[in-house]
Amino acid sequence: MNLLPNRVAVKAHTDFSLPKLAEDFARIHVLAYSDRKQKLSIKDDLRKASLNEMQKYQLESWLKIFKNFLSASQGEKLPRIYTATYDGQVAGVAFFQDNHFHFKDSESALMTSLCVAPEFHRKGIARSILNVAEQEIKSFGYRELALEVECDNTPAISAYNHMRWHQSDRPNGEKGCYHYYTKDI
Repeated sequence: MNLLPNRVAVKAHTDFSLPKLAEDFARIHVLAYSDRKQKLSIKDDLRKASLNEMQKYQLESWLKIFKNFLSASQGEKLPRIYTATYDGQVAGVAFFQDNHFHFKDSESALMTSLCVAPEFHRKGIARSILNVAEQEIKSFGYRELALEVECDNTPAISAYNHMRWHQSDRPNGEKGCYHYYTKDI
């Protein structure tokens, strides 16, 4: 566990069999997604669902994902989940995996999710997670971090730009309403 300023602690997890980890991941993911969509005034099926229904769906989905990664990643350095706590309360989560999905011989780690609970926005949670993940993933021999962010997620895009991530061409010429960002480590 790494202690950082502002009462934030970040911890890396490789044991995806922990139900509490999946619950925390699903809860933070749902809260962050719901808050962002509400701010954008988007009315979609997920917004209409209650937070409890969304959290239950996310928990089931993430448990399946974690089970798949648990069986596929024995002995590998990635995938890895990072959790950040603020005064002991889980405030943010991130999920990193090898970027071989996009590039076969990649020296890049892909962040597939980074979520911060709304009540912890602007407290350095995302930056703390990314700083710890960057240091650790670099020690594994990776040379680059990569991520995709939805085109309408302007707070995240602004944060990534501020933290010196660079917008890149999407791998393999993929299309969609996502921006692809990379950062050399």
